[in-house]
Amino acid sequence: MAEINCTDVVEADPDALWEQFKSTRASASYGLVELTSKALFGAEARRAIREPLLMLTKTEQELADLLERDPEMVAVFREMMGGAQKRATALRAAAEMLDMAGARLRVALCAAPEDAGTADA
Repeated sequence: MAEINCTDVVEADPDALWEQFKSTRASASYGLVELTSKALFGAEARRAIREPLLMLTKTEQELADLLERDPEMVAVFREMMGGAQKRATALRAAAEMLDMAGARLRVALCAAPEDAGTADA
């Protein structure tokens, strides 16, 4: 388990920061969390992520040969490229949300009793 060092979190004015933290509204709605989860991990999202990633298993020559043999693949490649870019943006946004969630949890844990959540408690 990660070590929590609350002095790193609240060095300046701990009381003012704590009050500000407690009065902060939720950062996301349940609907946004569900929508984000579905967009990233639903069946369509898994396909949209997996297909472009599979192109990494091909050499540049193999990709070029495929486009040369089947000109209709140009449209498929363009669609995959656009989807890959959109998914990459969504994954970066989700990573930022997870970082924010971790930071909020770290601050919240500063209020926990020292022996809470341990095997000895």
